[in-house]
Amino acid sequence: MRSHGLPEQYDAILLAGNVPAFIPREQLRGIFSLADQVLSSSGVLIIGTTSHTKGGSADQDELRQGTSLQLMQRFSDWHLSPYQSDSPWSVGVYAHIKQRSGFPIPDGIFVLPS
Repeated sequence: MRSHGLPEQYDAILLAGNVPAFIPREQLRGIFSLADQVLSSSGVLIIGTTSHTKGGSADQDELRQGTSLQLMQRFSDWHLSPYQSDSPWSVGVYAHIKQRSGFPIPDGIFVLPS
């Protein structure tokens, strides 16, 4: 990464827009491996995708194994609504083991008037 003028450490990596459903399983495993290497000690990997398709919650939980990343929180949408086993969408927040203690559910969502 240095040879391309890119930073070697990141505070966040975001996969939004159902990316995992469209990439091969081994590529998703590679994303977890790369994130494990380049995330700062307090950095996060955030993945938003459909829950019960290829690349969904179960695949993510399996493919992160072998890295030091753990699931810190899973939400059912980008508004941080609680995740249920039947939620069609998931937003998973992964971080290095023991570097974070989780995220509280927000006390409110603020919408700007139009």
